[in-house]
Amino acid sequence: MNERRYLRAQYEFEREKKLAEKSIYHKEKTHEWQLRLQNSPFLVDLAGDAERVEEEMYVREMEEKRRQRRAELKKRKIKNEIIIKALSEVPVLEHARKQKKQLLEQEKRERALKDLRRVEAVQERKMKETTEGKQHGASIEGESPVPLGKPSHVSSLFAR
Repeated sequence: MNERRYLRAQYEFEREKKLAEKSIYHKEKTHEWQLRLQNSPFLVDLAGDAERVEEEMYVREMEEKRRQRRAELKKRKIKNEIIIKALSEVPVLEHARKQKKQLLEQEKRERALKDLRRVEAVQERKMKETTEGKQHGASIEGESPVPLGKPSHVSSLFAR
């Protein structure tokens, strides 16, 4: 019977040893496959991941819309300020334009007066030359059609 117990113990030991080896082998293979599949997309809850991505996209879109609205409001505000500033400067611009127009007209009048004086001076000089030429020509011929002395327009200048 001892032998029987011995064989039974040995059988039991072998069985436990095989179970332990099987368990270790199973754990090693499981660990090996876990390492191989740790980046597998099948480990992720695809529906949950899709919901998370959709939520993130929604949040990004809302932030972008909010940012665009703020930019649009800022743009409108700046545009309105420019228009208001331009409208408030219209009277100033009109006044400046009127002053410039008046200055240009004044300069034009002054140039015209200057030209007129120049023309009058040239005409007066020509008149003097013709009068002196007639007097000189008459003195050469011996006749004096114009009495010698001061010309009438010259005496009127000094009569004042």
